[in-house]
Amino acid sequence: MKKILFLLILMIYLTIDVKATCNNQLRSQAANVSVNYVLGEVAITEDGVEHPEVDLEELRKTIAEGAKIDPNLRVSDYLIADIVNLKIYNLTDKLYVTVEEQDEGMIGTFTYDDVVDGEITIRVPDTEKIREYKVRVFSNDESCKDEEITSPPAIKTPMYNPYSAYEICADQNANKYYCQDYVVTDVNIDEDELFKNWNNGNGQNENNLSDQTKRTFKFLLLYVLPVTLIILVIFVGIKIKRKKNKNKVNNL
Repeated sequence: MKKILFLLILMIYLTIDVKATCNNQLRSQAANVSVNYVLGEVAITEDGVEHPEVDLEELRKTIAEGAKIDPNLRVSDYLIADIVNLKIYNLTDKLYVTVEEQDEGMIGTFTYDDVVDGEITIRVPDTEKIREYKVRVFSNDESCKDEEITSPPAIKTPMYNPYSAYEICADQNANKYYCQDYVVTDVNIDEDELFKNWNNGNGQNENNLSDQTKRTFKFLLLYVLPVTLIILVIFVGIKIKRKKNKNKVNNL
């Protein structure tokens, strides 16, 4: 009976697809995988074709020199455009990752063969909206093939903020969130509210300046002026007393 039971258990075990658990070494490698985004620049033509072979520093100098002559003068066949790249670091040959964008769905699967200079680079299509990416790390090792080991926190890539080009963002508002060139949180403010905040800020500064002036005047009136008058009276009294003593001496 025991032999029959043993054989039965063995048969059931052999028919079940037992999936091995990834070892600690693989889990440590997976935990080391990180995700980030990097802002960059690239030379483009008017039709949007990129030219990575163009030296950006030389192009920047050419554009700047032309602007000194005439801001509207076109001195180059290229423009400089901002780009955003999603970066995945520390992937090993024992792992692979999938990348999914919240709105567009699966972007693709990337392995160690896609690593260049220690990182995987994925171009973000544009900077017109905030995009959220989710990266999942899987085992590429036969011991636990295709098991999802970990998933770094989702990351948002920035969008260009058109308010940053407004003149009001060139003064004391430059550090405000709604004045940053690129943002990863929606700027929930319209133009009317933007100018209202700016005007209120200026008015508040003027009020603060007015209050400070009042406090300064009050201090001068209550403390500095009386002390000055007392010192002046003492000084005049001493001068008069000395003059009288001098006259007495002369009369003798």
